Amino acid sequence: MKKDVNGLPVIIKEIFILTPFQHILGTLFLNIVNRLKVEGGEILKALPQSNVLFVSNHQTYFMEGIALMTEFDHIRRPFLHWFWKAKTGHCYYIVALETAQMKGALHRIIEWGGAVTVNRTWKKGEDTFDSTDLQVDQILQDQKKVADAIQDGWVITFPQGTTTPFTKGRKGTARIIKNSKCIVVPVVVDGFSEAFHKSKPCKPLKPGTRLSIRIKPPLTINYDDSEDAILAQVMDAIEQSERFRTQDSACASASRHS
Repeated sequence: MKKDVNGLPVIIKEIFILTPFQHILGTLFLNIVNRLKVEGGEILKALPQSNVLFVSNHQTYFMEGIALMTEFDHIRRPFLHWFWKAKTGHCYYIVALETAQMKGALHRIIEWGGAVTVNRTWKKGEDTFDSTDLQVDQILQDQKKVADAIQDGWVITFPQGTTTPFTKGRKGTARIIKNSKCIVVPVVVDGFSEAFHKSKPCKPLKPGTRLSIRIKPPLTINYDDSEDAILAQVMDAIEQSERFRTQDSACASASRHS
């Protein structure tokens, strides 16, 4: 029986975890309680079945990942996805270990659904620290887990590692891209921080919120570029670079004076 990179049998994962819970957590809360609009769905249909990394801005701990996993099947299998998540058994999302270990049955289900857990190399709880404080072998082990997941299918990651807008991206994302030479697909999400509690999956804050997911064409990456250059390219693509911060500030200022 084929297993995913976490050792979970794929068919069991698809039938008993992804199919029911993506409809409960995804379809219900995204398209009924709120209103989700997806742009760029046609891009998904042209992607290969593996070696794809989705990079996205981050607004809640879980809901963007749930939304993307749900829409992957909805777009690629418009009819079949209602009965069997045939395409998300080999999809994963990178989650900080301390986030995945939050108490609660719902967190366990989300973890089983495709989480690739990694240790944060810069923060634990409210404390920040230097990456050298983390064991090198642990970092290498985490990198191997991510590389295995990319080789097996599609992986979703949030380069900022936090829900604070315009936070500097983490170099680990660029390192993953350089080492795996994967296809990189940028995604921009909006509305999730308004609609949902940051850390409690599917806890609505403002029902009826307009949610948006914009899937952009794959980036043209020079894998020989420095990690800093690749990271800058990624952050600009997900609209979290300095020029977008400036635009956002200008729009906010104009709104206050209008």
